[in-house]
Amino acid sequence: MTTTEQTHSLDPSLHTGNLQAHEGELHEVMSRIVPIFELSDEEFEEALPEFVAERMTELADGASTEVMTAQTKGTEEFIVPERPQQIMGIMTKPFLMDDPELYIKLIEWTRKQYRDLQAANPGFDEEKKYVNAAIRGTQVGQWAYFGSYAGSMKKLIQASADIISDEGDISPYVSIAEIGGGAVCHQRAAAVHNTLRILGIDSKFATGTLSQVVEGVPGESELHAYVVISRNGKRILYDPTNPVAYKKEGETVTWLAPKLTEIPADTHELDVELPEVTITSDGAQENQLAHHLRYTFN
Repeated sequence: MTTTEQTHSLDPSLHTGNLQAHEGELHEVMSRIVPIFELSDEEFEEALPEFVAERMTELADGASTEVMTAQTKGTEEFIVPERPQQIMGIMTKPFLMDDPELYIKLIEWTRKQYRDLQAANPGFDEEKKYVNAAIRGTQVGQWAYFGSYAGSMKKLIQASADIISDEGDISPYVSIAEIGGGAVCHQRAAAVHNTLRILGIDSKFATGTLSQVVEGVPGESELHAYVVISRNGKRILYDPTNPVAYKKEGETVTWLAPKLTEIPADTHELDVELPEVTITSDGAQENQLAHHLRYTFN
């Protein structure tokens, strides 16, 4: 996979301060990770795994280890490595969020976005800059980790086939590290949710259904997983599986940006228009509607 260091503007809703976190936790984690972001590249690579390990231990305290299924209806907890997840509606082996390298990769991309924002907007509010960077970084970081931005059911089923260990045992679970480009909404939302929780941001791994609306008529709905971020009493839908895709004219996707949509209070259904952006040869951006999506919430 090839990505670029190009930075695009997010949905304007991200800059309104309408994202919510447990303020005490957010500020405490920021005080620990932001100084690590400012280290040299070599020092950062040495310090980050220790930070991730510490946060995983902290967040695992009291977290559930029960199997997650379509009936679990999401969680605000960190999904611990020993908690199996049955992929929604698919008869495949449960998977485990057991690879610290996943979070390291997504936080590496968060650091890149944080430093870009710092250089472009030195006077930008520190907390907003941090949350902006985390959302941007996790969107493109999961692409880098899984090696694709759109999942493949065939690859997912192949990855979930019986894996025989050196001792000849058949593992009852598959590691998130084995899924690769087959990752669908469930794995991508779990990866982003867990990373945001590590970074101290108030996130929920959420489930519901998704359908595509064509000429005002919704198609068949499917089980779907995504992330809901809360801030200042408002909820923001962040679906890592359906980003804003940027393409250079005549080329494949070169960048992904999160599509963020505020969820009105007391709503159980939300329509989202997802654009696709083409960058022309003269550098202009042309937006076109890629999908009209309808989310329903559990």
